[in-house]
Amino acid sequence: NLTGTLNTAAQPNITSVGTLGALTITGSLSVGTGDIVLGNSSSSNTLAIANGSGATTLNIATNVGNTGKITIGNSSGGSVVGIGGSPSGTYKLEVFGKFKSNAINETSDIRYKKNVTTLTDALNKLMALRGVNYLWRIEDFPGNNFDTTLQMGVIAQEVEKIIPEVVRTDEKGFKTVEYSKITALLIEGAKAQQKEIDQLKIDISKLKSESNRIKELEAEMAGFKASLEKLNKDTKPVKNKK
Repeated sequence: NLTGTLNTAAQPNITSVGTLGALTITGSLSVGTGDIVLGNSSSSNTLAIANGSGATTLNIATNVGNTGKITIGNSSGGSVVGIGGSPSGTYKLEVFGKFKSNAINETSDIRYKKNVTTLTDALNKLMALRGVNYLWRIEDFPGNNFDTTLQMGVIAQEVEKIIPEVVRTDEKGFKTVEYSKITALLIEGAKAQQKEIDQLKIDISKLKSESNRIKELEAEMAGFKASLEKLNKDTKPVKNKK
């Protein structure tokens, strides 16, 4: 246990604190250069930071001009991170509650992709989806930090029957929907609908042309009728001479 300040930059004679089974620091720990390695073994280790009941703030790389990188886990390992709750283990990061971001860029470069095909039957799939309002079952799942306000979205089990590509199931059997990927379906669905609209415009234009032609024929028929009636009036009957 260490109470006070351990500053290896101000005290260069402190080159190592050794290998400790546990270290509790009440105060501050400052390392000028070098690495801090915690839990560097094959056994299971727990790192608890700001684990008290008070209003503790954890600042990481907050200095102006800091260009360092923060890495949690690695691509080949099974490390997962949960914020606000215990992660299921299916996803690298799970946030139990809302999170805010100015923007989210999802990996989409063509160089990462293969077997690219255009979506088919997009409009029919969209028509089969159901948008719903709902409330979260907060009382049944208190650890999920669900919002209490009225929600809008879809039902994962319903979506899975139509576009299974956007539905995932975690280790506990609960399903999630990748809402952003539905955008691709909206794009192709809108294009398919526009084609139908364009064809309807062509059909309507043809009908209008045919209607105009019918009106022209009706006008011609009316003219012929008027001329025939006039001819009948102007023509006197011829009497037979005996």
